[in-house]
Amino acid sequence: MNKFSAVLAVTAAVVTASSSFASVISGDISFAGSTTLDANVPLATAFTAFSGVTVGLGTQSGDYSSTDGAAVTFTPFTFLSGGLPASVSGTLWSFTSGGSTYDFKLSSLTGVSKSSSAGVTSLTISGTGIAQITGFTDTAGSFTLQLSGKKTKVTFASYAVAVPEPTSWALVSGLGLAGFAFYRRARK
Repeated sequence: MNKFSAVLAVTAAVVTASSSFASVISGDISFAGSTTLDANVPLATAFTAFSGVTVGLGTQSGDYSSTDGAAVTFTPFTFLSGGLPASVSGTLWSFTSGGSTYDFKLSSLTGVSKSSSAGVTSLTISGTGIAQITGFTDTAGSFTLQLSGKKTKVTFASYAVAVPEPTSWALVSGLGLAGFAFYRRARK
């Protein structure tokens, strides 16, 4: 293989690898709505229903920026089991906007905290999962769900952030460096 075709082959490999990672999801999204818990906030261990959930207005960025006001389906789930974060999996939320389906698959709960002040109890749940959008590469992400109140039916806000996987970017960078090294070696 001559020098030009070797450099062309490596360049094509880097461009192909780069384009396969070009559709990684970026940005963040927020939601608001109501939820019903299995008990009053201080004793709650599960969400039993969600209602009136929509994408927040004007708070989205990146690949979520055109989704304001879309109706969202949130899936009930257990967040505490024996005082520890419950084991979870499945779809946390999904919606369709502009012909694309957006969803977030739960992987794990990383934190559940409750606090009380002046008779109002707050609950914050955080976790990780996989963000998905039609036509994009599945992307690791995180979420936070916050609510406050005294009764079993309370309002909540939730935030999700897509975090491109570092190994994907490392692979593309590594291919580029390998191509450069191959080119230098072929020049000698």
